[in-house]
Amino acid sequence: MSRNTNPLDTETDAARKARKHRESQARYRQRKKLFDCAVKVIGNDVVQPVALPEQDEPVEDGTLTTVSGWGNTQSASESNAVLRAANVPTVNQQECDRAYESFGGITDNMLCAGYKHGGKDACQGDSGGPLVAEGKLVGVVSWGYGCAKAGYPGVYSRVASVRDWVREKSGV
Repeated sequence: MSRNTNPLDTETDAARKARKHRESQARYRQRKKLFDCAVKVIGNDVVQPVALPEQDEPVEDGTLTTVSGWGNTQSASESNAVLRAANVPTVNQQECDRAYESFGGITDNMLCAGYKHGGKDACQGDSGGPLVAEGKLVGVVSWGYGCAKAGYPGVYSRVASVRDWVREKSGV
């Protein structure tokens, strides 16, 4: 997690296996893997299972979300031993596409979140982590340009774009 984050004290077991989505595109570094997890959360009221959105359920621009992970707190540092979280607003799709135009842009299967002035963001080591809004997993940390850089919000895989596939493969 980039700077200005809050630590959460948790412990979990690792994922058992992953399934790649048939439409996964390496070009966009899209993270579309389904993890069949055996998760054990120990003694913390803060950490709980999260609901999934419905297929194509929208997330309004400016919705305050929470991203969490054990990643770097700056672009060039080591990962954390402590789970951290940051609150970031979602960004308009067209605005995010313009920001990443020189990188090939973003797709409708992506969602962006972050502040125009930077300061808070996911970072290296957070990939695959959750982006939660209003109690639902709306995104999965995917990629971005640096960490918390002004003008470059974080890019997330949009969970609502693959919701039916998740249901089909997992029964969840």
